[in-house]
Amino acid sequence: MTMASYSSSIHDSGSPNDTLLDAETARAVVLDHDANPRSFGVMPDPDRSMRCYNPFCGDQYDLYFRIVDERIVEARFHGFGCALSRASAS
Repeated sequence: MTMASYSSSIHDSGSPNDTLLDAETARAVVLDHDANPRSFGVMPDPDRSMRCYNPFCGDQYDLYFRIVDERIVEARFHGFGCALSRASAS
């Protein structure tokens, strides 16, 4: 499933019983972001950075931020972890 095809399936009718993404679409999004992460890589000379580590599973990511006028204008991440954590960072 491509980014265009799953983005067109996102819906919100306002009903509390609706889900934003069905399970198949959510799975496709996670697998796509795991295989093709966005904003992956080290940022040279970031304005802020932090290391995130999950001691329960071993996922570890470094987050980098470029800030202009108190706003994040660029964010990148680098590290390793499961498909869900990598997709979340992406």
